[in-house]
Order: sequence, then C-alpha cells, then structure tokens
Amino acid sequence: MKEMFIQKLSKMLGSNNPCCAWMEDGKSFVVNGATFSKHSPSNISNKYTSFQRQLNLYNFRRKEVKGIVKPWFVYHNPMFVRDDEISQ
Repeated sequence: MKEMFIQKLSKMLGSNNPCCAWMEDGKSFVVNGATFSKHSPSNISNKYTSFQRQLNLYNFRRKEVKGIVKPWFVYHNPMFVRDDEISQ
C-alpha cells in the first residue's frame, strides 16, 4: 500500500533530519526552506515549494513563533501531533 503524505511527513519528522524537526510542544514543526531540497527524502518532495503545496493541501498553516527566523518556518495542523496514531 502506498504511503500517504501524512505518514511520510511523520516519518521524516521522527528521523532526525537536519532540515526539519518537531517543536517542543509536539503540535507543530519547523522546516528549513533553504536546505530542504538537499536533505528531504525523495518520497516527500525534492523542492520546498512542492512540499509547501502539499502542506497547504492538507490544511497545514504557517505560524509565527518568537525566535524562529528565515529560512526556518513553523507549520501546524490541529489534527497532526507528535505520537498521535492518526498521524503515523
């Protein structure tokens, strides 16, 4: 069975990837837009803009977080949280 984008995203966030990581609260994550293409798994996307479109398709929203500056961006979706079985 083909993995859904959400499952791929969850695996990528749990893999100590240098271009993305869960935020401490487990309700959002950060992505480095500048290094995404270099470090992202090929099954997610090889371009940050394509990855952004996928996030938008799944209703992820970018949010401002104090101390997080470009090229890092924070995304969240209330239905996608760390260690949630639905997100796995």
